[in-house]
Amino acid sequence: MRLQLTILALVGCASPSGGGKSSPVVDTGGPALPEVEASTATPSWTAEDVGARLSDALSVPPLGGDALFAYLDLMSRGDEECPGNVHHITDTWLHGCTASTGYSYAGVSEYFEDPVGEPFPATVYGVAGDFWIITPEGSLFEAGGHAVEVAGDALWVSEVAGSWLWEDGPGWLASGFSGTLVLEKVEGIHARVHGAAQVQGTSWSANELILGPSCGLLPMSGRLGLRDPSGGWYTLPLERCDPCGTVSFEGEVLGEACVDFTGLHAILEER
Repeated sequence: MRLQLTILALVGCASPSGGGKSSPVVDTGGPALPEVEASTATPSWTAEDVGARLSDALSVPPLGGDALFAYLDLMSRGDEECPGNVHHITDTWLHGCTASTGYSYAGVSEYFEDPVGEPFPATVYGVAGDFWIITPEGSLFEAGGHAVEVAGDALWVSEVAGSWLWEDGPGWLASGFSGTLVLEKVEGIHARVHGAAQVQGTSWSANELILGPSCGLLPMSGRLGLRDPSGGWYTLPLERCDPCGTVSFEGEVLGEACVDFTGLHAILEER
């Protein structure tokens, strides 16, 4: 089972086509276009560096619960008029208000809590919106997107999408986050990491990384990615319960690297 909560924006574009003959190219006699030399991306790190950076990123992934619990705590600091509800910021305060407690709220937000049925009964907790909250001391919490946690006896899912920042929050929230990242655990079946994140100066991705309980939650299939400062991407396919694989940079093989999943395992074991 895969629980997909991500909001997809589909943008279509069409180019007109005609049934007539194509127009001939006319030489206007103007100056020739300048020649431009495009610099290609070059790797800044070794394969071993890539493994270490991916290990660090996976050990502290953005979690929907962190953002959600911070939101609910800050919402509880308002008063009966501003924001007027411990769960939602309505469009009444689209341009902002300040509570008697000194906390300021603006934008729109919605908290939701819904049951999930068979085959894995659970509860979905989440917040979505575009809003900010400022403490009396001036610390900022701002978000545009959604944060979700699904909790049940056999199912746990975390999803964070959009942009999030909480200056007094845990590491990933304090440094700011953008992207969409899903972590999923189905007890006794698999764990899954999918999406991309830019957080704490690192941009990384996971493409359907499936971890198998039969091999100690090591990768059964999938691919990890890491963005180089030059703009290029490293890729690391992982399979067959092996934490090591061959790193490539923009299609060029760099060497072997291993990823330490200890930090991620600790997070999954707590759920």
